Amino acid sequence: MADNNTEKSELAGMCIHGNFPPCKSCQGTSNSEQEKNISIHLIDPENKQDVSDYYQFEIDQGFTTVNPKTTFEKMIAFRQTQLREQKLKVAVAKEGDKIVSTGVVVLENGTLGRELESNEAGAGGVVVSQEKRNSGIGEMMARQQLQIAREAGKESIVSYIDRGNDPSFRLHLKLGYRLEGIRKNQDDSGQEKIDFKIRNQLNDESEQKNWIEEVLSGRLVIVNQIETNNPNSILIDPNNEQLIEQALTQGYRGVFLLRPKDFEGKNKDQGGLDKNYFIFSK
Repeated sequence: MADNNTEKSELAGMCIHGNFPPCKSCQGTSNSEQEKNISIHLIDPENKQDVSDYYQFEIDQGFTTVNPKTTFEKMIAFRQTQLREQKLKVAVAKEGDKIVSTGVVVLENGTLGRELESNEAGAGGVVVSQEKRNSGIGEMMARQQLQIAREAGKESIVSYIDRGNDPSFRLHLKLGYRLEGIRKNQDDSGQEKIDFKIRNQLNDESEQKNWIEEVLSGRLVIVNQIETNNPNSILIDPNNEQLIEQALTQGYRGVFLLRPKDFEGKNKDQGGLDKNYFIFSK
């Protein structure tokens, strides 16, 4: 694992797409986020102000709250201890001196309530300020979570995404995560809550097909039941958790999320999709 100084220098030179050195599309581009003064660094556990600022940002964005049984100061002290013991790491993106995004990676089982194997990391939520959403920073921070997990020597990184959070699915599946499980529990009001487990095998190369062409050509079709003669790649309604569970038991994994807007500009006679669909492959 690189020391803090090395990690910070690499993070500071990273482009908006999460590449270090910057990818070719960002090199020499006058409209890149680097020129808007976006920088990234890992929180230093000994810098109490940095820890306090990142935690306050997540509270301000509605991502977390302080447990009424404790205090903000106690939470900061507790988080400092977790950071010192490398139970987790936190990346922060700033525009000038202002935090615009945070991303947490859990590195030890039991931290933040995560159940992890010794070779797994857990991706916490990427929080982006309201005014910076849809700017590419969320993807940059999600890529940084992968890098943190790699540098920690983990083989994979796992996370959970609420059913219906299609933008998050779209991003994470694009980055090589695979939908591999369903978790059902209850929210605070007693209503059933469903989320999906996703995993990125950090050393595997991820390659996406031209899924739009697969749909337009008729090779990739919607299925309403899992049968032995189904093709290796199929489309499933994201709200049909029963069918998704069946697909997972048959060795399928969710690999991408297609949207109707992906077919804009295409010949309407070729077809398309009228709603979002998961692509499952095996």
